[in-house]
Amino acid sequence: MATSNPILKNFRSADRPDRRAEEGDHMTLTGTITKTISLLVLLGCIASLTSTGLAAWIPGHRGRGPYLLVTRTFAACFFGAIAIVLLTLWKKWWSPLMAPIFAIVEGIALGIASAAIDVRYPGVALQAVSLTVLMCVCLLVAYGAGWIAFTTTFGKKLSVAIAGVVAYCVGSLLLMLAGARGLPILAAGIRGGLVSLVIITAAGMVLIATCDAAVQRTSEGKPKYFEWYAALGILVSLVWIYYEMLEALSKARRTT
Repeated sequence: MATSNPILKNFRSADRPDRRAEEGDHMTLTGTITKTISLLVLLGCIASLTSTGLAAWIPGHRGRGPYLLVTRTFAACFFGAIAIVLLTLWKKWWSPLMAPIFAIVEGIALGIASAAIDVRYPGVALQAVSLTVLMCVCLLVAYGAGWIAFTTTFGKKLSVAIAGVVAYCVGSLLLMLAGARGLPILAAGIRGGLVSLVIITAAGMVLIATCDAAVQRTSEGKPKYFEWYAALGILVSLVWIYYEMLEALSKARRTT
């Protein structure tokens, strides 16, 4: 299951070579939950402040200059957050520092995306947040009740599915840059809705797989910093679900 989310890849062999967990200094489920909540609160506060401020700023700043400023800031934060995740994959024991930085940087990116879409389609951001929370609660309840069970075979199939989704999105982006039009990933209506539904489902399964991997690792005596590492993996999955919800709702508004 760890291969389903890049942040948890090679979880079993990710210990720092010169560092071993001592008695009372190992990963716990309670610690992971606490750190996940703290990261969510930090990201939510940054995103809310950014979105509120930008929504008030946009109406009075039209034109190419402000547009480029907003889009470049979003791109810098979005790709900066990806770089932070990749750095954490390389230096996993840096996760207590990298996870909060990711929450701040990604919070700015989420706030910009939410404000930009909400100005065009009022109420979409709140709907996306609500649907993301509802979906995650339902998935976690189902997982806790044992209705969703992960096996090694299922984990491999999920990894293949995620690789397919990523390849599809990258291919669509390249085609779009080449001037292609009418791509399902961008289209509104039934085609676009089905694509979004598939991607959202995959993202939801990745979230549960990430949680399952974190639960499994708590019984293996992993070092304390793995709580931040697991929390970061869960946060990455939640951010992915929110982005997809935002995109799906935007497509739905374009059809009305």
